[in-house]
Amino acid sequence: MFLTHVLRWLPAPWSGQHVPTRLAKAMAPRQASTADDHALAAGQSTLLRLARGTVLHLRGGEISVEDAPALWADHCWPQPMRLRAGETWIVPRTGWWRIDGRPSRDGVGRFSLRR
Repeated sequence: MFLTHVLRWLPAPWSGQHVPTRLAKAMAPRQASTADDHALAAGQSTLLRLARGTVLHLRGGEISVEDAPALWADHCWPQPMRLRAGETWIVPRTGWWRIDGRPSRDGVGRFSLRR
């Protein structure tokens, strides 16, 4: 952490002012955005760790959401929930969730996550 502070403001040789360097900009922590935008084509899937209360809004296409497969391996078959364009879903509990893109006339399943 100390190195980031040192590299962030190195003195410029031509003036007495501090100018941020490229390395300092790359190492600086980024501001977390309020919405995460994702896109999944048919057949693609992703595993995301989602916090309870996160809102998933499907803007286009079609996706299915289910618990991560390992969580249900010895209990039962996971039942995926299908979402279509314009629908929302609120995450019921914190954990890993598998999101699959499904074939649709609208094309790619575009969704955003808001905490």
